[in-house]
Amino acid sequence: MTFRTPIFDRPIPLTFDRVADNVPITSQTILFRFPLELVASIVQYLSPSDLASLALVDSDCRQLARSMQLSRAVLNLDHAKDKGGWEPLKALEAEEDTCPRKTRSRSDSVVNTPSTHSRRLGPCIRHLRVTHRARHTLPITNPATQLIQGAAPLQANTCSRVQIICSSSTGILPNLNTLDWDAPFHHDTFRLLSSTTKHLKINLSKFDPQAQDDPTHPSSPDTRSALALESIVIDVTDASKARPEAVLSILQSTFNTLQTLVWRNLDRQLLHVPVEVLSFIVSLTALRQLHLEGITLNVPEPSSPSKPPALSPPVKLRDLTIEGCTGSVYEYLALVGSIPNLRSLRLASHPYLHSTLAARHVFGPEDLGSMCRLLENNSHVQALDISQPITSVTVFHPTVPSVLSILVSEFKDLRVLKLVFDASPSEEALTLIAGMGNLEVLWLSAGSQGGHVGWCSEWEIDHERVVDALSRTSSSSTSTFIDFSTVSPIFPSSYSTSSNTTATSSKPLPRLHTLIFTRDTYTTTPTNTPLHPLEDPRARHLESRRYYRERKLPAGVWPEDWMSEDECLELLGGYSAPSSSSSSGPGSGSSTPRSDDSGRGEIGGAAMCLGILPEVVSMPFDYEGTLRELEPVAWERWHADRMKRVAEAYFGNVGCGGLDKVYVGMVPVTRERRAGRVGERDVEGAWAEGVWKNGVRKL
Repeated sequence: MTFRTPIFDRPIPLTFDRVADNVPITSQTILFRFPLELVASIVQYLSPSDLASLALVDSDCRQLARSMQLSRAVLNLDHAKDKGGWEPLKALEAEEDTCPRKTRSRSDSVVNTPSTHSRRLGPCIRHLRVTHRARHTLPITNPATQLIQGAAPLQANTCSRVQIICSSSTGILPNLNTLDWDAPFHHDTFRLLSSTTKHLKINLSKFDPQAQDDPTHPSSPDTRSALALESIVIDVTDASKARPEAVLSILQSTFNTLQTLVWRNLDRQLLHVPVEVLSFIVSLTALRQLHLEGITLNVPEPSSPSKPPALSPPVKLRDLTIEGCTGSVYEYLALVGSIPNLRSLRLASHPYLHSTLAARHVFGPEDLGSMCRLLENNSHVQALDISQPITSVTVFHPTVPSVLSILVSEFKDLRVLKLVFDASPSEEALTLIAGMGNLEVLWLSAGSQGGHVGWCSEWEIDHERVVDALSRTSSSSTSTFIDFSTVSPIFPSSYSTSSNTTATSSKPLPRLHTLIFTRDTYTTTPTNTPLHPLEDPRARHLESRRYYRERKLPAGVWPEDWMSEDECLELLGGYSAPSSSSSSGPGSGSSTPRSDDSGRGEIGGAAMCLGILPEVVSMPFDYEGTLRELEPVAWERWHADRMKRVAEAYFGNVGCGGLDKVYVGMVPVTRERRAGRVGERDVEGAWAEGVWKNGVRKL
């Protein structure tokens, strides 16, 4: 589970009325005959080359093209790497004399003086990224006093020059909304940040404490200018250089406006954070979303569970994510008590921690107890994601707390649930999950969770057992189940449903509409196939882990079975078959295999199957090379059809008929489109993650 910040990746360009900078429009281009509100909607569909051509028409068209081209600007301050990165900085500094000024009249009221000069670059910049990746950081001085007194910009320090550009006193960037600062900074770097800036991203490993003892450095929150930031993303690339207490100066300035805080430790070692810092974070009055990743708390003395932290005002979080943190974080948040407004809770393991010591810290029994206490205090949440792998064998244990027992007994309003098991979940665990009647979205996973969903898949799922457990009712002696014995394990063509039960009053999971399986893998060799004398016995054990990587078709299935004639001809070298010999194949991207199997596996037979005359393929032909190109494409379609047939079993047996989406084998299958061709594999897991976000958004 990785936190995504789309606002830092895809900024929204500004409309032309925002970038016009009070300069009258003189262009006679037909584009400006439309209302200005529609011009930006038209220009956003132009390609980069078209925008470059538009910029050559006149000054107004150039400013219109800039609103798209410069919506995300980058200033590279690493002069040793890229000397060209200084040119945009000089261009922005040159616009300081031409930007609108905020002057004061005799009555001390602010008067905006419009610009009468040419078009500027600054108003077009919506998102600014400042990077400095030099090995030795530049010395930083504190320009706060000089800015207040109106002194000239500091030319000796590049980072300070950028700080002046981003400040509200100069007006160079009047529309700056997002600042991505990946450069050295100190306590007062963002003190005079423009009021239009709502989102800030910093690298805590580049904090420089040089200005900490500056006599002009304000020491109390009351003397610090308030910022209007709504979200802050704090990245840590080197935990040994990070100073967690350095973020307090920024958080104190955004005490009443900050709504989203993301603290991501991307290093392999845990980041030690003072408990006072976390206490201040959870007490922010406007904070609604909190994401903590890879941190542990520095407790000065052994914590006493009987003394909870004093928090005023009460915590108002709605979405809380704890990823890869130690039990000290769980214990602290458990002592906070119930968070009344909390609607979604995500608990996950750290994707970057692989050592045995780190794993012991993350998954220790004490940490599990702290996590269970946190769950018990917030049993009112409606969306829960436990990606911290839980045990799959022992559900009830006299000493080890059970996450599943807490979920079933206390979480009565849970609508969206994701559970990750360390191995294939037991039948008892699946039966408990089926007893949660309010679930609308169920996401199950097992095994390793490193990387995206297409990596390290090791859950060789038994769909017969899962369907049986999720469709079993407590009032029936035996449940309705799918007879998988009549289905080929390689190419399931039909399912037969057997029922030897009496009519039941209700079925489990009556509100379920989406069912997701991730990290599931399969084999292409039937289990009853005898072992060849020369075959390595370990190969079959590893076959399921290599299922998505090797993409091999099972025995008896050939690539041309899943390819159209045009596709096969293209891969055969671009030969064109005579029109009289062309036959109707399965169609491009078909999910239906060919019925004609004559001559499969031979060059001549494959050619005749494709409708090619023998004399057409008389040229030298690399059959093995062509097969290597055909097989991955054919495998994708064969696998999609296989998963579609597996999803049919869940549509007909799980829930009360409301199940309309099943994600299995990285293939999303919907009930209304199951008769046709299903989509391609979702290797990155974006579809499943989108279901979670939509489910939380609807709460």
